[in-house]
Amino acid sequence: MVAAASRRFPDADIRHGDARDLSAFGDGSIAVVFFSANGLDAVPHDDRRLVFSEARRVLRPGGLFAFSTHNLSHTNAGKAPWDPRQAWPHDIRRVARRLVRLPLAIRGHLRNRRLVVRGTDWAMLNTPLYDFGLVIHYTTLPGTLRELDAAGFAADVEVYDMEGESVSSRDEFGGTKWFHLLARAAARPLDLDLLEHVTQPGARGVEEAEVQ
Repeated sequence: MVAAASRRFPDADIRHGDARDLSAFGDGSIAVVFFSANGLDAVPHDDRRLVFSEARRVLRPGGLFAFSTHNLSHTNAGKAPWDPRQAWPHDIRRVARRLVRLPLAIRGHLRNRRLVVRGTDWAMLNTPLYDFGLVIHYTTLPGTLRELDAAGFAADVEVYDMEGESVSSRDEFGGTKWFHLLARAAARPLDLDLLEHVTQPGARGVEEAEVQ
């Protein structure tokens, strides 16, 4: 992904890093932090705050943090493979495929259910992926917005569903398996001092690097 993005945007400095530890990058030195493909949900719950705080630290004022995260309010979140409340696909071929693999899904769910942990507005749940072979992080949209606020991001977070449509009302929270979010780094007193410095004649500008 980094190689493909670098070819498309040759003037941008695009790098890959551990989102929990961006110590290779200075404070306020990055234009965009991008955590792709729900990768954030593979991070343990206690480490998520490190991801948010590190993203905020390296972003310059107004810099963007783009990521996606699984929706705890979705119909299928945390449901066992035999649960009648599971949402089934409309395509008959996909229904048949799910029925054929149901024994594997049940085995995976029974094996991983001991790893399930539930918090107030988050949970580590067994996902249907790979025949219920993974346990990943789910959260509510309000919970994610609180995490962003605590880390120092602005309140005007843009939220989109899986189809790229804006999620603007509470009624829409449960209709998508995951959210795509775009958060902006709110200005802090230290950031304002930095901006004043880099705009002075002869000062070195802030790098326009991106971290995935």
